[in-house]
Amino acid sequence: MSAPMDRKRRRRAKQRRRLGFLRGAALVLAVLGGVLVAAGWVSDGTAAVGTSPRTGMELATPMLSARRVPDLVLRPTADLKMAKALAPLAQQSPPDSCISVGQAGGPVFELRPDTPLLPASNLKILVGAVALEVLGPETTLTTRVVADADPVGGTVQGDLYFVGGGDPIIETGNYDASLMFAPQPHTALEGLADAVRAAGVTKVTGNVVGDDGRYDDLRTVESWDPDDLSNGEVGPLSALSVNDARDRTNGGDLDDIVSGAISDPAADPPAHAAEVLRELLIARGVVVEGAFASGEAPDQARQIAAVDSLPVEGLVAQMLQFSDNNTAELLLKEVGRERSGVGSTAAGIKVELELLKEWGISTEGVVIVDASGLSGADRVTCTLLRRVLDHGEADGLLAKALAVPGENGTLLKRWVDSPAREAVRAKSGTLSIVTGLSGWVRTPAEFDLSFSYLINRPGANIVQDDLTRQEQLTETLLSYPQLPDPKVLAPSEPRPVGSGS
Repeated sequence: MSAPMDRKRRRRAKQRRRLGFLRGAALVLAVLGGVLVAAGWVSDGTAAVGTSPRTGMELATPMLSARRVPDLVLRPTADLKMAKALAPLAQQSPPDSCISVGQAGGPVFELRPDTPLLPASNLKILVGAVALEVLGPETTLTTRVVADADPVGGTVQGDLYFVGGGDPIIETGNYDASLMFAPQPHTALEGLADAVRAAGVTKVTGNVVGDDGRYDDLRTVESWDPDDLSNGEVGPLSALSVNDARDRTNGGDLDDIVSGAISDPAADPPAHAAEVLRELLIARGVVVEGAFASGEAPDQARQIAAVDSLPVEGLVAQMLQFSDNNTAELLLKEVGRERSGVGSTAAGIKVELELLKEWGISTEGVVIVDASGLSGADRVTCTLLRRVLDHGEADGLLAKALAVPGENGTLLKRWVDSPAREAVRAKSGTLSIVTGLSGWVRTPAEFDLSFSYLINRPGANIVQDDLTRQEQLTETLLSYPQLPDPKVLAPSEPRPVGSGS
């Protein structure tokens, strides 16, 4: 067994020891009472004060006092008080909504937790968890530039091949600067062009050819709204994607080509990637006699330069913090390729469902057709999302990859004046009829609560009150657990017999 798995199991065991047995509190108390009666500690149906025959000291706290069983009453009491605190929010939530709140792997509060609903971008939590497990957090995806033979005298005879490795965030600096929440983490294509030039290449006699054969050639998911592609919500999917495969529309100079400033979804993503690299090479003094195209690199091609993506944990963080649909979809294809050899959406979803089963998470009523949550056909439950978070643990890589209020990303302007601002890590999700929020709250008492809150409004639009309720949920969770003062529950010091009270 690996060291990380040992640590994970020890943490879970500690949590179970701390709170897991509390569900049997009533039974334990009943057994304890019977034992005490048999031992003579209880008489006349009341809790008696015990006297130690060895010390002559009198126990100031009755044996059956709540002071002596604080752990037995902690979880049920805390959960009941939280349910009462969340009752108004539950009553205000629309009929098509669900809430699931958990602590130490068990539920604390639930509202229709197993009702399948549209998740929007909250679905990215699942592909994030699966990518970390299947691909490994430190794995990188390599993009290569190769040729039929090594350059001779600085000249590449024939075509120069640009081979995609599935990196979803290969971008030029100008394109990154144009994005919402810029700057964002990305792989700089300029760096790869520099590496080609540094390898001594000064001339290419053929074309620059883009190769995206790592994945299938399905560029979209059938159930997506066509507007999602045209308005830039997601680019055409490709294992060789530059600037989210956004292409110039009707001409333009070098800056337009490189930055994607004049933007339409590229009809041929690998050819578009080759075009951008070609222009960057020309700008660096490399003579390219041919044009750009898409094609397949030779099996025995010689590598000239390469660039690695961020590690998978970094890609997952970029996806969750900036809600990057392309990153989600390409990670799903990479997961499918890793497990089955087929880089497709369908193969990736199959892996997701297999892992949910391994993790003991029900998929009844669940429908998954993409990774990003853009599809109107997706359906998941609040329980599923919360339990995926629980699987990743409060201090795990998945939790650390979530967005933080006030930091660059989708939660930058959320929780501005909220007491929960410093306590939340979460993934938001929004479509016209959907809003969702799933993540973690760390309470002042240092309890980590996982939660998922989905709101659907069929035939209507999400309103500001729905977003306000999300923040109200996290603020209410801060009070967990509401308990008596520990000094009240702690057993009192024993006193000498006959000393009185």
